[in-house]
Amino acid sequence: MLNGWPGSGRRKGNKDLHNSIALWYHRTAMKRRAESRAGMVVLSIGLPKALHRKLAIAGLDENSSMNELVRDAIQEWLARREKERARAKSRKGEKQ
Repeated sequence: MLNGWPGSGRRKGNKDLHNSIALWYHRTAMKRRAESRAGMVVLSIGLPKALHRKLAIAGLDENSSMNELVRDAIQEWLARREKERARAKSRKGEKQ
């Protein structure tokens, strides 16, 4: 557990731990906002609690908001998808 976290050093139930992490995250990293939301579409997604917790911890580790991490992951996935599709298309053209 990271030092300075609410409840660090104390044993808590999973629900209490999740709530402490979420509250601590909200008080720190969530205050960081995108520099400008102009031109952005706001999207709401549902995440399992375990994935949300991992994302919150990753945000703290990277000093980034969860939104930034999700945007980066989507951009990386789309770029990888585009390359894979282009590669598949070129292979298909070679076979003909």
